[in-house]
Amino acid sequence: MSNSIKWVIAIIGLIIFGFSLYNASWIADEPEGDIILIGHGSWPLPVDKQDCIIDAELALNAIAYNADVRSLRTIAAYDANAVKFESELAGDQLLIPRAPKTNCSEDLKRPRSTINDAISAMSALEIFMPLKAGEEDKANAMISALTGKTYPNQIWVYGDDGLTQKVAAALPNVKALPVTAARQCITDYKNSGWYGNIPDSCAQGTAIITLNDGFTLWGWPDRLMQRFAENEIEIFIVKDIQDGEIIGLDEVNSYSDIPDSFVGNIWIDDIENLGPALVR
Repeated sequence: MSNSIKWVIAIIGLIIFGFSLYNASWIADEPEGDIILIGHGSWPLPVDKQDCIIDAELALNAIAYNADVRSLRTIAAYDANAVKFESELAGDQLLIPRAPKTNCSEDLKRPRSTINDAISAMSALEIFMPLKAGEEDKANAMISALTGKTYPNQIWVYGDDGLTQKVAAALPNVKALPVTAARQCITDYKNSGWYGNIPDSCAQGTAIITLNDGFTLWGWPDRLMQRFAENEIEIFIVKDIQDGEIIGLDEVNSYSDIPDSFVGNIWIDDIENLGPALVR
């Protein structure tokens, strides 16, 4: 083998070693932050023999919440840090879902609760509300309902790229999780992350990583998290994306696919079992 060929091989080896070291997770700064478990709201409440929801017993000076709000607040018992729930447009108001599994006529006569009622009642939880393609009226109603309001908890809208970004642009206290764009961020990063580049598709500030992505990502986990944190990009781990819809984790053993050092958001579809099962 000629000396020139040896030099070429050595240079190629050094380049490969350099890129490997540049993307090495073990020499990155230790990630800072917490895990946010995002679970679905609207849980069944205790009912009496007539299948009517039993009113909660209140301590002195406690707040009496509507049953629908109580149903959403139940998620806190499963160690969730955030709650996702649908909303229903009625006139110009956005209403939260009724507490499920009640056929009681008296319950159906109860006043409905708005998204403002729910957000106010869950100040310790982050809020995630979906917007689907074509729900322009709902997006406008959301803007109207939240304009001028200040809440201690972070509010998110997720789903359709255009509508979520429209709402977030109109409301400084709301963040957008545009599902297609957040997924494109990771797709593009797979192609350009090897030299530390953060793609333009990540500029909207979110990235969705599926359980199958894992070690296909340059610098995963700690180096990637460092790069994304420096660029103010929030990471969401999900089980999968199907037809533009987020599929959350639904098996406890899925946690084994998430590095122990991970900090960020985890989308859960079975919070009742996965919430208490997370040990850090």
